[in-house]
Amino acid sequence: MQQIANLLKRLGLEQYSHCFTENDIDFSILRDLTEQDLEKIGIQSLGHRRWLLRAIADLEDVQRSASAVAGAQAPAVPPWLDAPERRQATVR
Repeated sequence: MQQIANLLKRLGLEQYSHCFTENDIDFSILRDLTEQDLEKIGIQSLGHRRWLLRAIADLEDVQRSASAVAGAQAPAVPPWLDAPERRQATVR
């Protein structure tokens, strides 16, 4: 469950860690989740559900690439998750 907590922290969505913990969701079943599942476990924001689904899809792509390339080391997370988060700032 620490892997999920780390993923959520990278996405800036660490406030949802308890939702995954309370529902016994670990990394092995993460890719099986749907938007409806995320809403049921307490993630009410549509935008946050979409961010999570994209991140899960990117993790699947990384895993597929790793299995397709024998002997090559694929990153544990997509490269954009390791980059600092960029947010638009409004100056008044």
